[in-house]
Amino acid sequence: VQNSASSIPSQVKGKKRERGDQSTEPVKRERTTKTDDVDSGHSRLDSNLKSETAKITEKGGLIDSEGVERLLQLMLLDRNEKKVDLAGRSMLAGVIAATEKMDWLNRFVQLRGLPVFDEWLQEVHKGKIGDGSGPKDGDKTVEEFLLVLFRALVRLPVNLHALQMCNIGKSVNHLRTHKNLEIQKKARGLVDLWKKRV
Repeated sequence: VQNSASSIPSQVKGKKRERGDQSTEPVKRERTTKTDDVDSGHSRLDSNLKSETAKITEKGGLIDSEGVERLLQLMLLDRNEKKVDLAGRSMLAGVIAATEKMDWLNRFVQLRGLPVFDEWLQEVHKGKIGDGSGPKDGDKTVEEFLLVLFRALVRLPVNLHALQMCNIGKSVNHLRTHKNLEIQKKARGLVDLWKKRV
């Protein structure tokens, strides 16, 4: 009885040592994984957006009605989670800018894609969005985003009903006094185009 009792603690001690040795390594691994996740969070989201848009596009433009719905889901995911940066938004707007088939552009307007673009414009106007990497870089990124968004808006069949759904007319009108001359010109051209249609 004494032999068996004395052998049990030594086995337990051995197991404790093994566990102690093993438990320190996974903790270290977990820590590095967590910091990697933080650093690569944006890049993973960007690559996810790229792969998702690749599934619904051909030559950059939408290929079917389901693609229009999926694009809007990606845009609304941005609204819910606030994780898509300006580059991601530019990519999503670029899909509309590259879409040539009027059916899909009409579908985008019918499914209330215009109010999402309006929200994005208002956030830019209020200074709520930018990558925060510095004022000059931020301005440049915002300007690039606005130019892509204008290319998308020019393609869309925006009529009176679409303009009444949201404040996109006002949002674009604000940009007629933007410090970038090209953005001013595009905003004026878009407002004139919409006035003719209405």
